[in-house]
Amino acid sequence: MRKPRLARGALGDRTESALLMNKALDQPSKVARTSSRCAALLGSSAVARRARQAARVAARSSTCVLVSREAGCLGGQVARSIHEASARAEFPFVSIECDDDSSVLVARLSAGPGESIAAVCGRDAPQATVFLDPLEDLSPAAQTDLARSFATGRLGTDASNVRILAGTRVDLKARAAAGAFRQDLYYHVAVVVVEVPPLRDRPEDIPELLSNVLSDLCASSKRQVPRIPRRVVELCQRYSWPGNARELRCIAKRLLASSESARLKVAALPDEIRHPTLPRRGDDLFRLPPDGLNLGELERHLIQQALERQGGNRTQAARMLGLSRQTLLYRMQKHGLR
Repeated sequence: MRKPRLARGALGDRTESALLMNKALDQPSKVARTSSRCAALLGSSAVARRARQAARVAARSSTCVLVSREAGCLGGQVARSIHEASARAEFPFVSIECDDDSSVLVARLSAGPGESIAAVCGRDAPQATVFLDPLEDLSPAAQTDLARSFATGRLGTDASNVRILAGTRVDLKARAAAGAFRQDLYYHVAVVVVEVPPLRDRPEDIPELLSNVLSDLCASSKRQVPRIPRRVVELCQRYSWPGNARELRCIAKRLLASSESARLKVAALPDEIRHPTLPRRGDDLFRLPPDGLNLGELERHLIQQALERQGGNRTQAARMLGLSRQTLLYRMQKHGLR
């Protein structure tokens, strides 16, 4: 069995992470520089503020939390930050990668927290936090073990000592409704849900996020933070960022590596950001009928089609329409769709 990966800083110094979480949750902090590891919680957009509020609720409670996000949104770091801002911050944060090799450890966790946490941490760890990610990759047997442990009170209660956080990259509720994931386990874990917004839904946050990442990278290399040209910001705001925060950090590294002066170079951006693909004149994706149309009705009809084609899976329907799941849910609510 592959040894579960421990989160960075799980057994050691927690000071930096705790201060970063304070900054991310709009709490007082003496740290002038924040880390891109908490980028998902930074920003002034509505979706970023909602994510921070959900993280506040999660940090104040001792209940189970589900961190839902797309790939590259740094869900593991969000979970660790929630732990560091909680009453359990003095105790270990253990990250377990869910796959076939994790089934044995999950079974031990379900049987009793003391033995399993001791096996991972090398010592007794009361009040520890365990992050299971991605939860949808758990085997059916492991799902059954966890569901039973929640039902019997061995997990999910204050008396169980161990707090469970979980991560997902899919619409786990829809998957559970379709019978592809244990529904009882979903409801045990998703007591508090933190929706980490993708970057494409928060272009107004890009300047702050990019500046934050550059400051973090320059501090690590003891380099002065270069100026960011307005054109770089504009192009980054127009980009859809399929790799989210992880891709943003990669692009920031590229910009720094290609810019030796005190100013970043627009030419250092990759082609997909500098030259976004747009429909050419005469090759429009849709032509407006001569008599016009009702845009609201068209949107409602397209959403219904996407949901029908994807069997009601909202995540897949959102991708089909080029939307985030959160945006799709908002528009469904606007049109009275379920």
